Amino acid sequence: MDWSWKTALVTGGGSGIGRHISLALAKKGCKVTVVDISENAASSTVRHTIIHSSKQRGGEAEAAQCDVRDDSAQQAVFEFHHRNFGRLDFAIINAGIFEKGDFVESEGTDWQTTLDINLRSALVGTRLAAQTMIGQRTKGVILLMASAGGLFPMPIAPVYAASKAGLVHFTRSIAPKLAGQGVRLCAVVEPEACAAWVAGRHGYNSQGLLQLASSDSIQSSRGKVVKLCPCNKILAPVHTLSTDFRAATRIAREPLPPQLPPGHILVRRAYAGVNASDLNYTAGRYFGSAAAAEKRLPFDAGFESVGVVAALGPGLRVGDPVAEMAYGAFSEWGIVPAKHAMPVPVLAPEVIALLTSGLTASIGLEQMGRMRGGETVLVTAAAGGTGQFVVQLAKAAGNTVVATCGSDDKAALLRRLGVDRVVNYRKENLKDVLRREFPKGIDLIWESVGGEMFTTCSRALAQGGRLVVIGMMSQYSDGWAPSKVAPGLPELLLWRSATVAGFFLLHYAAMYKKHLQKLVAAWRAGKLHVALDSGKFRGCEQVPAAQDRLQSGQSMGKVVVQLSADLPPSLNEATAKL
Repeated sequence: MDWSWKTALVTGGGSGIGRHISLALAKKGCKVTVVDISENAASSTVRHTIIHSSKQRGGEAEAAQCDVRDDSAQQAVFEFHHRNFGRLDFAIINAGIFEKGDFVESEGTDWQTTLDINLRSALVGTRLAAQTMIGQRTKGVILLMASAGGLFPMPIAPVYAASKAGLVHFTRSIAPKLAGQGVRLCAVVEPEACAAWVAGRHGYNSQGLLQLASSDSIQSSRGKVVKLCPCNKILAPVHTLSTDFRAATRIAREPLPPQLPPGHILVRRAYAGVNASDLNYTAGRYFGSAAAAEKRLPFDAGFESVGVVAALGPGLRVGDPVAEMAYGAFSEWGIVPAKHAMPVPVLAPEVIALLTSGLTASIGLEQMGRMRGGETVLVTAAAGGTGQFVVQLAKAAGNTVVATCGSDDKAALLRRLGVDRVVNYRKENLKDVLRREFPKGIDLIWESVGGEMFTTCSRALAQGGRLVVIGMMSQYSDGWAPSKVAPGLPELLLWRSATVAGFFLLHYAAMYKKHLQKLVAAWRAGKLHVALDSGKFRGCEQVPAAQDRLQSGQSMGKVVVQLSADLPPSLNEATAKL
């Protein structure tokens, strides 16, 4: 579109979203009247448009002071615009405020001011804009900034939500009539276009709004949003320190906030992963000391999830599937720093398995295992969430893989994954098998069981062998008292020039995105199999049952919880909303 002969009037243009819209329009070459209750703020926006104009083709701009609650003042502003520019192509009705205080308990009528500015004055502005556009016999566009508050309840700001919902239904009611007169009326509810408090202070991207103003196809699609709800249902807080997940946690409900912190996005979570380390977290072992953990109570539980973006961040769209590696994942909704959200191509439970489990395997083998081809690799608890990926990555690198498990079904899975020698420890003695079949020892050992299993593995190391410790599952549920070092371990490491190294995934956060992209690509190409446990768990209430399943030793593959009964749609499946 050639914007150079277009004109626009923007209310609330002195700050926030109105300022960003005014600057974006002027940058395109549009002539803009910037309206604000503060003359200084409106003039500041105009001065910035002049700066843009000096650097590149830019439009003219005029400042106009106006309290939009005054109908005659609004009319004077529209007349001022028409005198200066001769026509009105776009009216951006943006002026709005949040309410002050509690609606029920606060004294006075401050809430009426919210309605007057957000709803009544917006209707007056729409009427004046429509009259101007119809009178000039040229097509025009009116954009009402309704915000996401027009779609879902806001317990903290009920009057604000009512005012924005009023704009949405007003638009639905009158837009068809205005369309027949050449005026397109839109209520903007997309967070990308209207939530200045989400992104405004960190640079607002106005391109989506400009596209809405210039393309009829956008209105016909009516935008894509993710269904929102008034409550954030979370399995939190961890209210007491315990290795008993049921005793440590409880279900709680919290309202979604009316504003997102700068630089954050709102994610509707679909799936969360269950890990052995969840018990360490609920027991307070990741806080340095029990006393430090006690001071942090209550705190949220869960480490990993996948979901879809519900309110935007830079580089993301509503409906985009994303993965998270952050505390508090056992929650239907999450407010996440945008920089920590990892875009993924699909919303699927398999992606959960590729997070903590897949990343531990991929990064741990590379960084601590120093894995190379032509060696013998031993993997304990190999049919679990992490072990399944270790055996596949080790085989893909050209190694001979030995794996332990505790059932015939798990042994069958491991053989399907390509394991060369499966040891069912309920039927065979691992120590005897290693001594008899691998007399030269094992080059790389991936150990997650602890206790006697660690002792057996350490004594099976070959010359120059590496043993990577990623956990000690056998000790978690019993309180995880510090284990005694395996007798003779220092001497054994010395004689064999061997090493034992621990691997803690959180120390390698900078590598998450790179390795996740590689794992997802391998899975989608059919080069990496993802085994999910057969247990079906739905809702935050069933996370304890999923933990029981994992700790029972009966799970096979990754244990996943579907957090919400109705899965949020991805962008291609998003529900159409005005």
